[in-house]
Amino acid sequence: MATRPAALARRWRLVAAAHLALAPKVTSAVIVAAGAGDAEPPVPDPGVARVAIVAGLSGVYLGKGWVLTAGHVLTAARNQKKTEALIADRAYHLDPGSSIRLESSDGKADLALVRIEGDPGLPPLAITTRTPPIGARLVLAGNGPLQESRRGCWDAVGKPVAEMRPGVRCGFAWRKTPEGKTNGVQWGTNQVAGSPSIFPGPEKTRTRVFPTSFRDGLPTPREAQAGVGDSGGPVFVETGAGYELAGILLGVSARSSGAALFGDRTYAADLSAYREQIEDVLEHR
Repeated sequence: MATRPAALARRWRLVAAAHLALAPKVTSAVIVAAGAGDAEPPVPDPGVARVAIVAGLSGVYLGKGWVLTAGHVLTAARNQKKTEALIADRAYHLDPGSSIRLESSDGKADLALVRIEGDPGLPPLAITTRTPPIGARLVLAGNGPLQESRRGCWDAVGKPVAEMRPGVRCGFAWRKTPEGKTNGVQWGTNQVAGSPSIFPGPEKTRTRVFPTSFRDGLPTPREAQAGVGDSGGPVFVETGAGYELAGILLGVSARSSGAALFGDRTYAADLSAYREQIEDVLEHR
């Protein structure tokens, strides 16, 4: 993410490309409070191996030749003339003419479907039929920012500090490798932290979302916060029978544009509101 759009209401930023603090701010390669870990999918894998890298951002392979992502991710791909999705380290050509924007009750949503050429050999994902309740356990995944393995603290103006005092918040800075790599596929855990709301996104989109909150003390095993690059990444909800696809990462509410701090929030599109549209496309297009 080379640009830095203006912040929207409630200081939301999109989780688009590296250094892209979009309207609602987008999450990183999923920053994990347990420290930087490996990117291997969990066992059993709810769908982390289905993460699609599109224009350096994220999406998820649904099955039947379709990728679901944030609408602003496809816009970035079009602007950058990116025509491939990388799924499990294999490149698939995107068919830009196949893209379909999903609709909210009062306008278009920041969600889009696009076909790929080729078959990753994966069955269709189950999409949740209801909004995950507050406290529901989630798995977040995306091609967001890499993170420092040790935590740090910052004051209210973003200056690193060594001691705690009023206004100081702690978390994990984003980093790049000696080779210049800034993003990578990562996953983490969290819980639904509030009721659904409407997320005012780019291109005058209005998307129904649910939030998570980045908390200290490992309230979940790999407590996670999204970052720039995670836009379009999947959120899975734990059910009695396993996992279902519940959301798509869209943005974050955060103080810093270069770190994930405890107290930051991640916002994911509530796919229960768009399930019928998605399934209609998968069945009839």
